Formats: sequence, structure tokens, C-alpha cells
Amino acid sequence: MTITKKQLVNEIADKLNQTQLKTQKVVEEFLSAIKHHLESGNRIELRGFGRFGVKVRKPKVGRNPRTGQEVGIPEKRVVWFKVGKELRFMVEEAASPKPQA
Repeated sequence: MTITKKQLVNEIADKLNQTQLKTQKVVEEFLSAIKHHLESGNRIELRGFGRFGVKVRKPKVGRNPRTGQEVGIPEKRVVWFKVGKELRFMVEEAASPKPQA
């Protein structure tokens, strides 16, 4: 199941008893701050949730699968995410089968 940003905003607004408009602004600012810091090359750590960062992939030579011809692949910056311990355990618990009584 996929949850959209709008659904998250609605859920948070209900839990905090706030308007959807105010909650949407907070969520947008939060995401904007994350984007800004990643764009600047900073690492973001949200304890219990995970870490975001940017890695630089070196240029390399690839192959065109149809022709076999070598193709240069330029250097590229990519975003990475490493899940935090608490979130990892939570997801593993939810996925593990429950013992039947």
C-alpha cells in the first residue's frame, strides 16, 4: 500500500487537532529543509528513524546492451538512506510471523 503526502498530512492534522493547511505547511517546510541540506552536501540524522546523505558516484564506462559499444557514464551525486535501529526493529517485528497459541 502506498501512502501519499496528502494522506500523511491528513493523519497528522487529525492527531494534532490542527488544520490541514497548517499541517501541510509544516510538512512542506520539513521536506524543504531536508532537500536544502542534502543539496548542500550535508548529512541529516533523525535518531531512531535513519540518516540521509549524498554520495558521489565516480565516472565509469558502461556498455550499450544492444550494440555492446562502450559508453561513458559521468560522475553523479546520489541520495542514500540508512535506516535507524528503532525503525528497523519496528519493521522487522511487524513483518515477523506471530506465534499461534
